[in-house]
Amino acid sequence: MKQKWILPFSIFFALILMPISVFADDFSISDVEIKALLQENGTVQVTETHTYVFEDDFNGLTRELIPKEGTSIDGFQAFENGRKLDVERDDNLYKVHRPADDETVTVELLYTINGAIVSYEDGAQFYWPFFSDDNETDYENMTITITPPAPADEAEFLGYDEAFESGQLESDGTVVFALGHVPSGKNGDIRVIYENDLFTGLATANGTVRDAIRQDREDAVEDAIAFEQNQSTAQSFGSVAVPVGGASLLGLFGILFGRSRKIKREALETKNGTPVVNDELSIPAALYFSHSPFLNANTLAAAMMELIRKGYVLQHSEKEFELLSSKTEYPHEKVLLDFLFNEVGKGKILHLDQLERYSENEKVQPVYMQAVSEHGKLVAEEVKEQHMYDKSPIIRWSAAFVGLLFGGVAIYTGIYGLEMWMALSLFITMAAAIFAAFYSPMTVKGHRIKQQWKHLKAAMDDLPEEVWNSWSADKKQRAYAYYVGTGAAESSGTMHAFRTQEQYGSLAFDPVFMMLIFVAANNNTGTASAASSASVGGGGGIGGGGGGSGAF
Repeated sequence: MKQKWILPFSIFFALILMPISVFADDFSISDVEIKALLQENGTVQVTETHTYVFEDDFNGLTRELIPKEGTSIDGFQAFENGRKLDVERDDNLYKVHRPADDETVTVELLYTINGAIVSYEDGAQFYWPFFSDDNETDYENMTITITPPAPADEAEFLGYDEAFESGQLESDGTVVFALGHVPSGKNGDIRVIYENDLFTGLATANGTVRDAIRQDREDAVEDAIAFEQNQSTAQSFGSVAVPVGGASLLGLFGILFGRSRKIKREALETKNGTPVVNDELSIPAALYFSHSPFLNANTLAAAMMELIRKGYVLQHSEKEFELLSSKTEYPHEKVLLDFLFNEVGKGKILHLDQLERYSENEKVQPVYMQAVSEHGKLVAEEVKEQHMYDKSPIIRWSAAFVGLLFGGVAIYTGIYGLEMWMALSLFITMAAAIFAAFYSPMTVKGHRIKQQWKHLKAAMDDLPEEVWNSWSADKKQRAYAYYVGTGAAESSGTMHAFRTQEQYGSLAFDPVFMMLIFVAANNNTGTASAASSASVGGGGGIGGGGGGSGAF
């Protein structure tokens, strides 16, 4: 179970613990001041002042201006301290070329909006999104000022979304929307209505707008009151549900961990005494289960030794082998035999040199890789069929239900801006989801078999010769095949002393040599792990307008 949990929890905690700044851009927009001067002819002269704080090397800044339907934007220019900057336009995106590196830059943007003021029977309206949910950068402090062409007595105004309740009417009819911090991905339309006689030459459209803006204001106030009430309810719910859910999940993890430890203690036999060479798994499967699920050249060498031990293959010399039988105990043994003798050897005789030459042929390398991959998958299937892990469907489905439940809590609290409860709910959701996907505790049988092989490997690192000589030939061959498969035999001084024909039984050569051949073949084909795969802008503002800011 340990190997199954390492990867998902490593990723999970890396994402949770990684500083937010890692994901942040290397610049910020500390201040934005937008001044819109309405003209008598219905155009709007806009001056925007953007202050960027760059913390890396940039070529300039961007401003996206998406006009509403029936309007247009002309004359976009950029200045810094009165000096005109080069501007490149790509549809609605304006790139202001101003190289910067670890410095604060203030740039002034000028442009004209055509067709944005519409005259109705009871007033002239300017309704505009200076940014929208397309915007990918936070504005740390934003102010939007709308100034009429002359003093106005009958001004009405309303800010939507992020601009709601941010407006202030001055004595001359100027409206200042002090939005403050505006997160990315938000809308914030502003709407101002003045007397018609301030705008000459505008045709009057049918209908009225003042009743509409008043109704919108009433609706917005009612929505705000309802939001606050619902937010209070969500706060109360989150403050109870999240701690209880988190504590319950931690309690469950603790109980299951304790139970797993108890099962392991009951299953483990003492490390003292004679090592057991378990025969409930084939050697490749024992390596996959107890050593590593990433099968490599060492595993293939061990698998070949098993084929010899079982009498499927006869060894004539250090490099020459003869196929005696293809009727194997396990499917993965059949795959390996077919590949080595039918594909590589082209008959009943195989020379290890043929395998190395075969792997150097780029045309057939995919066949080699496919055979090794299929061998690894079937080894994993053998382990799976032994029921070494308890699937625990009830516990896993319960964890999945908890994850789904707290996913809903995260959405519920997120809707009402309760970021802390939303983040904690997401944490519980992710923990429960990962647990549901990967929880599969080892059975008593699994603990016993795994410990036996680990005990054997540890013992063979420093095995007395008299113990080795007391074993049967069959036990020696299985033990040494496993030891070769772990990669330890090549460097073990103890086992080096035992490399004789008599000490292996029927093996008449040093198996480490065969392992090196498989290493060379794997390197030629790039085969590193055969069984790893078998381990168990349209604008969000009013009328389609909007935009945002950035850097390049």
